[in-house]
Amino acid sequence: MKQLISTSYNLSALLAAVFLLLTSTLRADTTFAEWQAENFTFAELDDPTISGPNATPCHDGVCNLIKYAVGLPPHTPNTQPVTSIAMDATGHPTFSFKVNTAATDLTYVVEAST
Repeated sequence: MKQLISTSYNLSALLAAVFLLLTSTLRADTTFAEWQAENFTFAELDDPTISGPNATPCHDGVCNLIKYAVGLPPHTPNTQPVTSIAMDATGHPTFSFKVNTAATDLTYVVEAST
């Protein structure tokens, strides 16, 4: 059973910009491949423009890899942001996003620059 958790990172108030870099090392036997098999037909699996990691089958701008990473279904248009930035009680920006804990083949990296 997939479990989603919310993850927040407190960032220094001096940051001028916050960027999310979601990196992935996909292997032939990965959980992403299983997610693809569970969510796409055989015909869709043969078409990387529908089932590939960078594909957006419902044309909502959120690619399959991101939907897998945050636990969203690939064929349902996403109408909510997959990340959020808010100020915490001390005035520091907090960057939040959901994490699909079943996605053991992903590495989530938050990067920031000043």
